[in-house]
Amino acid sequence: MKQRLKGLLALVLSLTMVFALATNAWAATATSVKIGDVTLNSTTPYWKNGASEATDDSDGYNAYFDADTHTLTLNDANISDTYYGSAITAEGDLTINLIGDNRVTHNDSGGIAAIHVDGDLTIKEGRDGGSLTASDTGTNFDGIFASDNVTIESGKVTATGGRNGIYARDTVTISGGTVTAGSATDNGSGDVTYNSSFGIKADSSISITGGTVTATGLDAIAIYEHTTTGTISISGATTTVTANGGNSGIYAEG
Repeated sequence: MKQRLKGLLALVLSLTMVFALATNAWAATATSVKIGDVTLNSTTPYWKNGASEATDDSDGYNAYFDADTHTLTLNDANISDTYYGSAITAEGDLTINLIGDNRVTHNDSGGIAAIHVDGDLTIKEGRDGGSLTASDTGTNFDGIFASDNVTIESGKVTATGGRNGIYARDTVTISGGTVTAGSATDNGSGDVTYNSSFGIKADSSISITGGTVTATGLDAIAIYEHTTTGTISISGATTTVTANGGNSGIYAEG
């Protein structure tokens, strides 16, 4: 009887763990995206520049969220937001697909970043190429922030903020494209220089295996790995990295 009870308890515990893991997995991907205070989801996945609401009409769209693939496509999007939060927000893993020239600017004194993802963020260009300029004018905020990992595969990506250009609480991986972080950018109203403390910052590790990367940390460090167990790795025959920092160009705690 005791053995049977132990077996039953073990089965219940196993099923509970499986359910918990499955629930976490389901919650790990974004089911909607916010552009300012406008929500894009499976029902109303499209947004047009300057619109105050999302729609199901794809004609002339500038942003489209595919809930099945957790992908936000920016198509010549111009998002200039004063919403208390971030210009683009996702709860869960998100891929951003770039078509054309896209600008995302956050101008409010409160928030975290121009682009804020609670999870993994992947950025890549579309079939015909694309670019992204993400800037946050807040003194203590970031151009691009992810609570887990930031991965840039391709495209032209420029990210500036008062604190960090690009910041991941886990890893930053750049495998291609042209990435500029923490240097001067045009936010739509003229040339503006942000004195970012860090150009690219990660709390775990930074890996650059391709592309052209320019990072500037005018107040501190251009490329900064923040934990004693982490690493910075730069490799690839065609990889080009330029790092200019007020204290250090490249610095790893680990």
